[in-house]
Amino acid sequence: MPKRERFGLFAKIESNFLNLLETIIIVALENKNNKLPLLDNARIDAEVLKHMIRTAYDIGIIESQNYLNLANQIIEISKMINGWRNYLSPNK
Repeated sequence: MPKRERFGLFAKIESNFLNLLETIIIVALENKNNKLPLLDNARIDAEVLKHMIRTAYDIGIIESQNYLNLANQIIEISKMINGWRNYLSPNK
């Protein structure tokens, strides 16, 4: 990875990933009434992260295999967040 990218898009991806992780930990520790808004924030963070990783791949910062691994992991995280949200949603 080029040095300039480590402090540009890659730094933003890393920051967003850490923010997503922090949000998920907070959701786990919150009471049931406060979880849904935080899970909505986590869904947004995961979606933004997906697009940032795709952009990094498109401009050649991330190699193909790394992109596939990251994309698959973010997709799984998104599925888990959505499942958690659906479980807590009162509109079942």
